[in-house]
Amino acid sequence: MSIQNETNNQFHLSNQQRAKLIFHSFLVIGIGLIGGMAWVIALAGHLELWPIPPIELDLPETKELWRNAHLGPIMNGIFVLAIAGISPFLTLSAKATKVLFYLAIIMLWGNTFGYQTAPFASDRGLGVTGDAMNIFCYTCFYIAAICALVLVWLGIYGSYRTMSLHRIK
Repeated sequence: MSIQNETNNQFHLSNQQRAKLIFHSFLVIGIGLIGGMAWVIALAGHLELWPIPPIELDLPETKELWRNAHLGPIMNGIFVLAIAGISPFLTLSAKATKVLFYLAIIMLWGNTFGYQTAPFASDRGLGVTGDAMNIFCYTCFYIAAICALVLVWLGIYGSYRTMSLHRIK
């Protein structure tokens, strides 16, 4: 449920919605940190936990995709944290506020699943070809990209409306 400002019928994310966005963001950032461990293993070719001897692990040799599995979720988490932080400055309708909330979560998890499955996908999730993992990866990225575009549009629209409402005449 969003919070309504009675003075000019504008809506904002509720504290509960903002807390949920923050919670999901930190979960995804944690997944990105785990992806960073996989990136280090891919770079080194083994897992080294001193004083234990190096452990050979067989990861797909796509260092770029492991870097993306690390940085992608972290960047998306930061983006959603920013949305939660700036949401009081966006003047949106009740419906648009609800859309903003759900699209942020869908984008966050869609990109995270896409980044985490890309190293195992036959075509990096770049098209609807290959194995089921590739199609899943592509679908996750595709849905997340649409959500991200709508989120950016809502940000532009909501901030423009806020500027218009607070313009000194």
